[in-house]
Amino acid sequence: MVVKCFGVIHGKVIELRQGTILPDGTSVTVHIEADGLPLEDRRGRMRALCGSWAQDDSLDEAFTDIARDRTTRGHREVDLNGAS
Repeated sequence: MVVKCFGVIHGKVIELRQGTILPDGTSVTVHIEADGLPLEDRRGRMRALCGSWAQDDSLDEAFTDIARDRTTRGHREVDLNGAS
């Protein structure tokens, strides 16, 4: 039987958002897939990884510009067989 459930991890315990039809004590196999991080958490991790750039607020504007350009310019051709 396969049942998809959602929950929150608390240490070694996973708290399910809803109940299941399985009785207490049933042995199960768990496949964990984390939900995506919120935007502010992603920005915080990026700042932590960027070292000296961590407090440079202009990076937010730069990455916003990059994201906007990706959606407005479309795809560009890349010649994988050309000279390097």
